[in-house]
Amino acid sequence: MIETFLKQRIRRRHAEQRRFFREIFDWTILLYLVVPVVLFIIYETIQILNGQADWVQTVPVAWILLGWMLYGFLPAFYAWFEPADRLFFKPVPGVIVRMKRYSVRYHFVRIFLLTAGLHLLCFPLHSIRFDQSGITVLLTSLALSLLQPFFSFWTYRLSGQRFLRKWSGHLVLATGRITLLLLLWLQPHPVLFVVALCILLFGSLHVRHWSRREDGLTEDILLSMKRQSSLSATVLELNGSLPKSSHRKRPLLHLRLFKQTHHQLPLLTYLRDPSKRRFLLQLFAAMNYGLLVLPWIGRGLVIAFVLFVLFQERKQHHTWFRRQSFYQHISN
Repeated sequence: MIETFLKQRIRRRHAEQRRFFREIFDWTILLYLVVPVVLFIIYETIQILNGQADWVQTVPVAWILLGWMLYGFLPAFYAWFEPADRLFFKPVPGVIVRMKRYSVRYHFVRIFLLTAGLHLLCFPLHSIRFDQSGITVLLTSLALSLLQPFFSFWTYRLSGQRFLRKWSGHLVLATGRITLLLLLWLQPHPVLFVVALCILLFGSLHVRHWSRREDGLTEDILLSMKRQSSLSATVLELNGSLPKSSHRKRPLLHLRLFKQTHHQLPLLTYLRDPSKRRFLLQLFAAMNYGLLVLPWIGRGLVIAFVLFVLFQERKQHHTWFRRQSFYQHISN
């Protein structure tokens, strides 16, 4: 029974993700952006493996480390609980424990495969820029890929704490993760791998202790629904299901147009217009040509001109969107 519930929820989640990406990426974006980028990555990877890509030597190490620091905040862990589980799962012993174990197994495998795949994709870049042997790079990538699910799990657990404990825990966790990442890439030492192994053992014990507890179901339901509701709400808004109008608690407060989730429709309607996308592609192509041809003095003028054009486009589309009838539903 639990396996059936879990499969249904995973399939529903994947269907929402596919619907979200279909709304954002149509065939035009796929042909003009996604396919060329994928082909470019494959070509450059072959060039790097053959030792013919000189530009790799110019990539700053700080940019690579910054990218991995930011990636550490992305993979999300959550338990596959829903509000109705409080009624149906609570009276049955052992059901909550099994659902937690299935959630841990699914998310840990997913996050590990995603992180390991990215590390494998960046393996040639890491080998050249960090000036380390292939075995050391593989061990570092494996250690970070194994640690990432535990960091995501601890982030999930800290989200349900009180304000002071929550943010202090997030600060300590982020500091420790970034410090370990920097030390493993810049100064790899056997002691650091022993520390990573100790963290893995401690994390395994913590996850095992959490998955065996049947209390705290309400907190897990709230955290899980909070993690899953953001994408669901975005899909509904992209499909035209606007949120219901409600009375303003502060009627004189007018939020900026692109700050809230339900205020992102103007930007999405602009990007889904084929003529606007074609204009943006031509504008950025002209900007790249100007940056390559002109001297450094003229590059600032090119960037300023492009920013001015984008500002005028945003202002014009903002004015057009305010004239639409459904804008009142959004603003209220």
